[in-house]
Amino acid sequence: MIKFEEVRKGYNKEQVDAYIKTINDEYQKVLAEYQALEDEIEEAKEDTSKKDAIASALINAEISGKQVVVRAQLEAKRIIVEAEREVSKITEEKKSVLGEVDKLSKMLSYVLDTYSNEEQDRKDKEQRTKK
Repeated sequence: MIKFEEVRKGYNKEQVDAYIKTINDEYQKVLAEYQALEDEIEEAKEDTSKKDAIASALINAEISGKQVVVRAQLEAKRIIVEAEREVSKITEEKKSVLGEVDKLSKMLSYVLDTYSNEEQDRKDKEQRTKK
C-alpha cells in the first residue's frame, strides 16, 4: 500500500497526482485489454455466426441437391412408364395391322387361286371344245 506524506493538514499534492496518474495508466491498460477481449468475443460471435450460416447453406444445398435427384428419378420413371405404354400401344397396332395384312393376303391368295382355277377351267373348256 502506498503512503502519502502529510503536508500542512493534507497529503503531498505531487505524490497524490503521481499516484492518480499511475492508477489512471493502469486503468487505461485494463480498459484497453477489456476492449480487446470484447472485440475478440464479438469477432468470435461473428465467426460463429458466419460458420453457422455456411453450415446452414451447405445443409440447404445438400437438401436441395437430394430433392433435385429425387425429382429427376421420378421424372425418369414417369418417362419410362410412358415409353413402355407407347411401345405396348405400337406393338398392339402392329399386331392389328399384321392381322389385317394377313387377312388381305389370304383374300388375295383366294382370289388369285379362284381366278387361276377359273382361267384353267376356261382353257380346259376351250381345249375340249376344239377337239
